[in-house]
Amino acid sequence: MQSEHTLRSVFVQVLENYEKCKTFEGPSTDTKFKELIQCGCSTCHEAIQMVNKLELFSKNETLEDLSTASIRYLTLPAFLGFFTSQKSDREDRLTESYHIPDLPARRPQLEAPAGGDQAARPQIARKDPNALREEKIRSFKEKRALEKRLGNFLALDSSNVDDEILREESLALVRYWAYTAVEELRLITEEMAIVSRFNASGVVPEKDSETSKPDARPRQPPLLITRERIRAAVFGAGYPSVPTMTLDQFVDLQVRQGLMPPPQSRGDRSVGSSDWRRVDPTDDQSLAAAEEEKAAREDALSDAHSEAQRAQARDFDAFKDEHRRGSGNRANRA
Repeated sequence: MQSEHTLRSVFVQVLENYEKCKTFEGPSTDTKFKELIQCGCSTCHEAIQMVNKLELFSKNETLEDLSTASIRYLTLPAFLGFFTSQKSDREDRLTESYHIPDLPARRPQLEAPAGGDQAARPQIARKDPNALREEKIRSFKEKRALEKRLGNFLALDSSNVDDEILREESLALVRYWAYTAVEELRLITEEMAIVSRFNASGVVPEKDSETSKPDARPRQPPLLITRERIRAAVFGAGYPSVPTMTLDQFVDLQVRQGLMPPPQSRGDRSVGSSDWRRVDPTDDQSLAAAEEEKAAREDALSDAHSEAQRAQARDFDAFKDEHRRGSGNRANRA
Protein backbone atom coordinates (compact mmCIF):
# COMPACT_ATOMS: atom_id res chain seq x y z
CA MET A 1 0.00 0.00 0.00
CA GLN A 2 2.88 2.31 0.72
CA SER A 3 4.28 1.64 -2.79
CA GLU A 4 0.92 2.35 -4.42
CA HIS A 5 0.60 5.57 -2.47
CA THR A 6 4.07 6.62 -3.61
CA LEU A 7 3.19 5.71 -7.23
CA ARG A 8 0.07 7.83 -6.99
CA SER A 9 2.04 10.86 -5.80
CA VAL A 10 4.58 10.40 -8.59
CA PHE A 11 1.77 10.24 -11.16
CA VAL A 12 0.29 13.44 -9.76
CA GLN A 13 3.69 15.07 -10.20
CA VAL A 14 3.75 13.87 -13.82
CA LEU A 15 0.37 15.49 -14.45
CA GLU A 16 1.50 18.73 -12.82
CA ASN A 17 4.65 18.85 -14.97
CA TYR A 18 2.51 18.23 -18.05
CA GLU A 19 0.20 21.13 -17.20
CA LYS A 20 3.18 23.42 -16.58
CA CYS A 21 4.66 22.51 -19.97
CA LYS A 22 1.36 23.16 -21.75
CA THR A 23 0.97 26.58 -20.11
CA PHE A 24 4.63 27.65 -20.39
CA GLU A 25 4.85 30.94 -22.30
CA GLY A 26 8.60 31.14 -22.85
CA PRO A 27 10.65 29.64 -25.70
CA SER A 28 11.54 25.96 -25.79
CA THR A 29 15.23 26.84 -25.40
CA ASP A 30 14.64 28.47 -22.03
CA THR A 31 16.54 26.95 -19.11
CA LYS A 32 13.41 26.69 -16.96
CA PHE A 33 11.57 24.83 -19.71
CA LYS A 34 14.47 22.42 -20.18
CA GLU A 35 14.57 21.74 -16.44
CA LEU A 36 10.81 21.14 -16.47
CA ILE A 37 11.12 18.66 -19.35
CA GLN A 38 13.99 16.86 -17.66
CA CYS A 39 12.00 16.62 -14.43
CA GLY A 40 9.02 15.23 -16.35
CA CYS A 41 11.16 12.56 -18.04
CA SER A 42 12.73 11.48 -14.75
CA THR A 43 9.37 11.23 -12.97
CA CYS A 44 7.93 9.20 -15.86
CA HIS A 45 10.89 6.81 -15.72
CA GLU A 46 10.43 6.45 -11.98
CA ALA A 47 6.69 5.82 -12.29
CA ILE A 48 7.13 3.20 -15.04
CA GLN A 49 9.74 1.37 -12.99
CA MET A 50 7.37 1.34 -10.01
CA VAL A 51 4.53 -0.03 -12.18
CA ASN A 52 6.78 -2.80 -13.47
CA LYS A 53 7.88 -3.60 -9.95
CA LEU A 54 4.30 -3.79 -8.67
CA GLU A 55 3.18 -5.85 -11.72
CA LEU A 56 -0.10 -4.00 -12.07
CA PHE A 57 -0.81 -5.26 -15.62
CA SER A 58 -0.76 -8.65 -17.29
CA LYS A 59 -1.42 -9.99 -20.79
CA ASN A 60 -4.60 -11.85 -19.92
CA GLU A 61 -6.38 -8.80 -18.50
CA THR A 62 -8.84 -6.60 -20.33
CA LEU A 63 -9.78 -3.03 -19.61
CA GLU A 64 -12.77 -4.13 -17.56
CA ASP A 65 -10.54 -6.26 -15.33
CA LEU A 66 -8.36 -3.32 -14.28
CA SER A 67 -9.11 -1.40 -11.15
CA THR A 68 -10.05 2.26 -11.29
CA ALA A 69 -6.80 3.32 -9.63
CA SER A 70 -4.68 1.36 -12.15
CA ILE A 71 -6.22 2.64 -15.39
CA ARG A 72 -4.47 6.00 -15.21
CA TYR A 73 -1.03 4.37 -15.25
CA LEU A 74 -1.61 3.18 -18.82
CA THR A 75 -0.79 6.71 -19.97
CA LEU A 76 2.73 6.81 -18.47
CA PRO A 77 4.50 5.86 -21.76
CA ALA A 78 2.45 8.52 -23.55
CA PHE A 79 3.50 11.17 -21.04
CA LEU A 80 7.12 10.10 -21.42
CA GLY A 81 6.82 10.36 -25.20
CA PHE A 82 5.38 13.85 -24.85
CA PHE A 83 8.22 15.05 -22.63
CA THR A 84 10.78 13.47 -24.96
CA SER A 85 9.30 15.18 -28.03
CA GLN A 86 9.62 18.57 -26.34
CA LYS A 87 13.40 18.36 -26.10
CA SER A 88 15.18 20.87 -28.31
CA ASP A 89 18.31 18.78 -28.88
CA ARG A 90 17.64 16.34 -31.71
CA GLU A 91 20.41 13.93 -30.71
CA ASP A 92 19.12 13.67 -27.15
CA ARG A 93 15.57 13.23 -28.42
CA LEU A 94 16.62 10.48 -30.81
CA THR A 95 18.68 8.68 -28.17
CA GLU A 96 15.87 8.91 -25.64
CA SER A 97 13.35 7.49 -28.12
CA TYR A 98 15.39 4.28 -28.42
CA HIS A 99 15.48 3.79 -24.65
CA ILE A 100 11.91 4.61 -23.61
CA PRO A 101 10.89 1.99 -21.05
CA ASP A 102 7.59 0.25 -21.57
CA LEU A 103 5.30 -1.81 -19.44
CA PRO A 104 6.31 -5.48 -19.46
CA ALA A 105 2.91 -6.69 -20.61
CA ARG A 106 0.97 -5.28 -23.51
CA ARG A 107 -1.59 -2.79 -22.38
CA PRO A 108 -5.22 -3.92 -22.54
CA GLN A 109 -7.04 -2.98 -25.72
CA LEU A 110 -9.30 0.02 -25.42
CA GLU A 111 -12.88 -0.06 -26.54
CA ALA A 112 -13.33 1.05 -30.12
CA PRO A 113 -15.08 4.42 -30.36
CA ALA A 114 -18.55 4.47 -31.76
CA GLY A 115 -18.62 4.49 -35.52
CA GLY A 116 -17.58 1.03 -36.77
CA ASP A 117 -14.61 -1.26 -36.96
CA GLN A 118 -11.19 0.29 -36.44
CA ALA A 119 -9.48 -2.10 -38.85
CA ALA A 120 -11.82 -1.28 -41.71
CA ARG A 121 -11.81 2.48 -41.15
CA PRO A 122 -8.28 3.19 -42.55
CA GLN A 123 -9.14 1.29 -45.75
CA ILE A 124 -12.22 3.46 -46.26
CA ALA A 125 -10.17 6.56 -45.58
CA ARG A 126 -7.57 5.59 -48.17
CA LYS A 127 -10.20 5.03 -50.83
CA ASP A 128 -12.51 7.93 -50.12
CA PRO A 129 -11.02 11.38 -49.31
CA ASN A 130 -14.37 12.52 -47.94
CA ALA A 131 -14.39 9.65 -45.45
CA LEU A 132 -10.85 10.56 -44.42
CA ARG A 133 -11.91 14.14 -43.87
CA GLU A 134 -14.94 13.12 -41.83
CA GLU A 135 -12.78 10.78 -39.76
CA LYS A 136 -10.30 13.56 -39.00
CA ILE A 137 -13.07 15.97 -38.03
CA ARG A 138 -14.69 13.39 -35.76
CA SER A 139 -11.39 12.54 -34.10
CA PHE A 140 -10.57 16.20 -33.62
CA LYS A 141 -13.92 16.92 -31.97
CA GLU A 142 -13.67 13.93 -29.67
CA LYS A 143 -10.11 14.84 -28.74
CA ARG A 144 -11.12 18.40 -27.92
CA ALA A 145 -14.00 17.14 -25.79
CA LEU A 146 -11.65 14.80 -23.91
CA GLU A 147 -9.06 17.54 -23.49
CA LYS A 148 -11.59 19.69 -21.64
CA ARG A 149 -12.07 16.89 -19.11
CA LEU A 150 -8.37 16.58 -18.26
CA GLY A 151 -8.43 19.60 -15.98
CA ASN A 152 -11.03 17.97 -13.74
CA PHE A 153 -9.10 14.74 -13.29
CA LEU A 154 -6.85 15.94 -10.46
CA ALA A 155 -9.73 17.63 -8.65
CA LEU A 156 -11.89 14.51 -8.84
CA ASP A 157 -9.02 12.26 -7.82
CA SER A 158 -8.23 14.30 -4.72
CA SER A 159 -11.86 14.46 -3.54
CA ASN A 160 -14.23 11.74 -2.39
CA VAL A 161 -16.23 11.03 -5.55
CA ASP A 162 -18.05 7.99 -6.80
CA ASP A 163 -15.87 5.21 -8.22
CA GLU A 164 -17.84 5.12 -11.48
CA ILE A 165 -17.28 8.84 -12.10
CA LEU A 166 -13.56 8.52 -11.38
CA ARG A 167 -13.37 5.50 -13.69
CA GLU A 168 -15.02 7.43 -16.53
CA GLU A 169 -12.55 10.28 -16.10
CA SER A 170 -9.65 7.82 -16.06
CA LEU A 171 -10.92 6.23 -19.28
CA ALA A 172 -11.27 9.70 -20.81
CA LEU A 173 -7.61 10.35 -19.96
CA VAL A 174 -6.57 7.10 -21.65
CA ARG A 175 -8.70 7.78 -24.73
CA TYR A 176 -7.25 11.28 -25.09
CA TRP A 177 -3.71 9.94 -25.21
CA ALA A 178 -4.82 7.14 -27.53
CA TYR A 179 -6.08 9.73 -30.02
CA THR A 180 -2.84 11.69 -29.62
CA ALA A 181 -0.71 8.57 -30.17
CA VAL A 182 -2.66 7.59 -33.29
CA GLU A 183 -2.23 11.06 -34.73
CA GLU A 184 1.49 11.14 -34.00
CA LEU A 185 1.96 7.66 -35.47
CA ARG A 186 0.14 8.72 -38.63
CA LEU A 187 2.48 11.70 -39.05
CA ILE A 188 5.54 9.53 -38.41
CA THR A 189 4.32 6.95 -40.95
CA GLU A 190 3.84 9.62 -43.61
CA GLU A 191 7.29 11.05 -42.89
CA MET A 192 8.91 7.60 -43.09
CA ALA A 193 7.18 6.98 -46.43
CA ILE A 194 8.62 10.22 -47.80
CA VAL A 195 12.10 9.33 -46.54
CA SER A 196 11.90 5.82 -48.01
CA ARG A 197 10.88 7.19 -51.41
CA PHE A 198 13.78 9.63 -51.27
CA ASN A 199 16.24 6.85 -50.44
CA ALA A 200 14.85 4.62 -53.19
CA SER A 201 15.40 7.33 -55.79
CA GLY A 202 19.12 7.45 -55.02
CA VAL A 203 21.44 10.15 -53.80
CA VAL A 204 21.55 13.32 -55.86
CA PRO A 205 25.13 13.83 -57.17
CA GLU A 206 27.05 16.93 -56.33
CA LYS A 207 27.21 19.72 -58.88
CA ASP A 208 31.00 19.88 -58.85
CA SER A 209 31.48 16.11 -59.23
CA GLU A 210 32.96 14.64 -62.39
CA THR A 211 29.84 12.58 -63.08
CA SER A 212 27.59 15.63 -63.17
CA LYS A 213 25.99 16.12 -66.56
CA PRO A 214 26.60 19.57 -68.06
CA ASP A 215 23.70 21.52 -69.41
CA ALA A 216 23.43 21.22 -73.18
CA ARG A 217 21.81 24.63 -73.63
CA PRO A 218 24.12 27.67 -73.72
CA ARG A 219 23.71 29.73 -70.62
CA GLN A 220 22.61 33.30 -71.14
CA PRO A 221 24.60 36.02 -69.37
CA PRO A 222 22.87 37.83 -66.55
CA LEU A 223 20.51 40.58 -67.63
CA LEU A 224 22.26 43.30 -65.63
CA ILE A 225 25.67 42.60 -67.17
CA THR A 226 24.19 42.45 -70.67
CA ARG A 227 22.38 45.75 -70.22
CA GLU A 228 25.49 47.53 -68.96
CA ARG A 229 27.52 46.14 -71.83
CA ILE A 230 25.02 47.42 -74.44
CA ARG A 231 24.83 50.81 -72.74
CA ALA A 232 28.63 51.15 -72.78
CA ALA A 233 28.73 50.29 -76.48
CA VAL A 234 26.12 52.94 -77.36
CA PHE A 235 26.77 55.82 -74.97
CA GLY A 236 30.45 55.33 -74.28
CA ALA A 237 32.30 53.91 -71.35
CA GLY A 238 30.20 55.73 -68.81
CA TYR A 239 29.38 59.26 -67.64
CA PRO A 240 31.11 61.72 -67.79
CA SER A 241 32.66 60.77 -71.12
CA VAL A 242 36.24 61.48 -72.08
CA PRO A 243 36.56 65.07 -73.50
CA THR A 244 37.35 65.33 -77.21
CA MET A 245 38.57 68.99 -77.24
CA THR A 246 39.76 71.68 -74.90
CA LEU A 247 37.78 74.78 -73.95
CA ASP A 248 39.88 77.04 -76.22
CA GLN A 249 39.31 74.72 -79.15
CA PHE A 250 35.56 74.78 -78.50
CA VAL A 251 35.51 78.63 -78.39
CA ASP A 252 37.49 78.86 -81.64
CA LEU A 253 35.04 76.47 -83.29
CA GLN A 254 32.07 78.56 -82.15
CA VAL A 255 33.72 81.77 -83.42
CA ARG A 256 34.42 80.22 -86.83
CA GLN A 257 30.81 79.10 -87.09
CA GLY A 258 29.59 82.61 -86.22
CA LEU A 259 27.82 81.54 -83.05
CA MET A 260 29.99 83.66 -80.75
CA PRO A 261 31.79 87.02 -81.16
CA PRO A 262 35.55 86.91 -81.26
CA PRO A 263 37.17 87.25 -77.84
CA GLN A 264 38.81 90.59 -77.02
CA SER A 265 41.69 91.43 -74.80
CA ARG A 266 41.10 93.19 -71.49
CA GLY A 267 42.55 96.50 -72.77
CA ASP A 268 40.26 96.66 -75.81
CA ARG A 269 37.08 96.36 -73.73
CA SER A 270 35.90 99.94 -73.07
CA VAL A 271 32.69 100.88 -71.34
CA GLY A 272 31.51 103.12 -74.17
CA SER A 273 32.19 100.70 -77.02
CA SER A 274 29.31 99.47 -79.10
CA ASP A 275 30.40 95.86 -78.69
CA TRP A 276 28.88 93.66 -76.07
CA ARG A 277 30.30 93.74 -72.63
CA ARG A 278 29.76 91.72 -69.51
CA VAL A 279 28.06 93.49 -66.62
CA ASP A 280 29.33 92.73 -63.20
CA PRO A 281 26.25 92.03 -61.01
CA THR A 282 28.23 93.08 -57.95
CA ASP A 283 28.72 96.64 -59.28
CA ASP A 284 26.20 98.84 -57.39
CA GLN A 285 26.63 101.84 -59.70
CA SER A 286 25.78 99.82 -62.78
CA LEU A 287 22.69 98.41 -61.09
CA ALA A 288 21.51 101.86 -60.01
CA ALA A 289 21.99 103.27 -63.52
CA ALA A 290 20.06 100.40 -65.04
CA GLU A 291 17.18 100.91 -62.61
CA GLU A 292 17.02 104.66 -63.33
CA GLU A 293 17.03 104.08 -67.06
CA LYS A 294 14.21 101.58 -66.75
CA ALA A 295 12.12 103.94 -64.60
CA ALA A 296 12.63 106.81 -67.08
CA ARG A 297 11.41 104.66 -69.97
CA GLU A 298 8.30 103.66 -68.04
CA ASP A 299 7.49 107.31 -67.13
CA ALA A 300 7.85 108.46 -70.73
CA LEU A 301 5.60 105.66 -71.92
CA SER A 302 2.93 106.45 -69.33
CA ASP A 303 2.98 110.18 -70.22
CA ALA A 304 2.51 109.42 -73.91
CA HIS A 305 -0.56 107.34 -73.25
CA SER A 306 -2.04 109.24 -70.33
CA GLU A 307 -4.08 111.70 -72.45
CA ALA A 308 -5.55 108.99 -74.63
CA GLN A 309 -6.33 106.82 -71.61
CA ARG A 310 -8.08 109.70 -69.79
CA ALA A 311 -10.18 110.48 -72.89
CA GLN A 312 -11.17 106.86 -73.22
CA ALA A 313 -12.14 106.67 -69.55
CA ARG A 314 -14.34 109.80 -69.85
CA ASP A 315 -16.10 108.42 -72.90
CA PHE A 316 -16.76 105.12 -71.13
CA ASP A 317 -18.20 106.88 -68.07
CA ALA A 318 -20.53 108.88 -70.27
CA PHE A 319 -21.65 105.76 -72.06
CA LYS A 320 -22.49 104.04 -68.76
CA ASP A 321 -24.51 107.05 -67.65
CA GLU A 322 -26.61 107.01 -70.80
CA HIS A 323 -27.03 103.24 -71.04
CA ARG A 324 -28.23 101.33 -68.01
CA ARG A 325 -26.83 97.93 -67.25
CA GLY A 326 -28.70 95.26 -69.15
CA SER A 327 -30.13 97.59 -71.79
CA GLY A 328 -29.61 96.87 -75.44
CA ASN A 329 -31.12 94.24 -77.68
CA ARG A 330 -34.56 93.35 -76.28
CA ALA A 331 -35.66 91.09 -79.12
CA ASN A 332 -37.55 87.91 -78.28
CA ARG A 333 -38.33 89.20 -74.79
CA ALA A 334 -41.78 88.84 -73.28
